[in-house]
Amino acid sequence: MRALTLALIASAAMAGSAMAEGLAADTPSFTPAGSTFTAPKAWTAERLPHAMVLGAPEGDTRLGIVDAGEAPDAKAAAEAAWAVLSPGGHPPFKLAVPLTARDGWDERVQLEYETSPNEHRLVLAIAERVGKAWRWPSWTARKPRWKNAARRRTLPCRA
Repeated sequence: MRALTLALIASAAMAGSAMAEGLAADTPSFTPAGSTFTAPKAWTAERLPHAMVLGAPEGDTRLGIVDAGEAPDAKAAAEAAWAVLSPGGHPPFKLAVPLTARDGWDERVQLEYETSPNEHRLVLAIAERVGKAWRWPSWTARKPRWKNAARRRTLPCRA
């Protein structure tokens, strides 16, 4: 497996209640399907049946990494992932942008979603595929923190 670094991205539907105390150190972790990543120090971690959800110490940023399974394309994988993280619905789809396949992934697509300007949030996800299986990392963050957070946080992941 090759290393993959994911930059901070936002997903508005995952905003939720406060989670447990933050991690004492960077912690090697994995999704239920086996994608590995390092959960950052001071972030919280919650394991769901098909996903991991991490929360930033500031409380306004959350990351969900979903094992979306087999899907015909990135948008279908995203719909499956939204069903896990936000069964009540998600923001409307706006745009899909193909990314360079690298670091062990056969295909990578950035998905953008509509939000209200009043929310002050950016909603993005990256769907990543190896073979027929997709993984869908997405994040929740307030727009004012987006630039600073993106510079500070990356998650090393493996395909």
